[in-house]
Amino acid sequence: WDVAQMGAMRALEELGRADEIQRRLPGLIDQALSLEDLYAEVTFRLYDGFWRIARGDIEQARATARWVVERWGGAGFQLQHLYALRIEACCDVYERAQRTGWNRLEEAWPAIRRSGLLAHLMLRSDALALRARLALAAGGDVEREVEGAARSFDRMQRPDAIASACMLRAALSSRRGDRAGAVARLARAEASYAKASMALHGSYARRRRGELVGGDEGDALVWEADRALDAAGIKSPDRWLELHAPGFGAAAV
Repeated sequence: WDVAQMGAMRALEELGRADEIQRRLPGLIDQALSLEDLYAEVTFRLYDGFWRIARGDIEQARATARWVVERWGGAGFQLQHLYALRIEACCDVYERAQRTGWNRLEEAWPAIRRSGLLAHLMLRSDALALRARLALAAGGDVEREVEGAARSFDRMQRPDAIASACMLRAALSSRRGDRAGAVARLARAEASYAKASMALHGSYARRRRGELVGGDEGDALVWEADRALDAAGIKSPDRWLELHAPGFGAAAV
């Protein structure tokens, strides 16, 4: 049962069905406990920890990540450590400690590379997205880092990967002062997310596009995006977008 349920959680996360994820998780954790299935329990608690960030429950999100690292243990750097690290780094960014989040990942990156996790497509996608977004959030000279990640997503040739590449390049365009280029890339990202049925992620692109467009048109786009974010239980759209669509400078209110 656990493999099917883990796959379902991943699919729901990709689709942005945060309400459904949070509805299912307590029962899944209880079932894992009753079966003494540590792998399943840790996996479901990692999902719970990540989506606690969306609700602004940073203390519990961090506590979950640290519990996973302690409870799972294990030699070397394993996927459980990667997703616990993602929670901690995202908490850093949420709390406006972007440089701390970047440094946390940089310190762990050699271990991640040695682990072999990056040979797995899904794990590589998640790790590259985290690295590029943390680089954009932290600021500085990140062009090479972010463009490299965008090229990696290009090679994956999936609608969601294409959208990720567009989001990263839109941020780079915005940083260069190319507002029109950023808006065009955000529109392409939104279209690719729609093709992949990833409506919530599309709302991230729509909100950033609205911030850049400005005026009545931009306000309408931001309002539409925020309505979707609110429906997903996201407490602070501004802070949540710094995790998923950073790097837009003045656009990121």
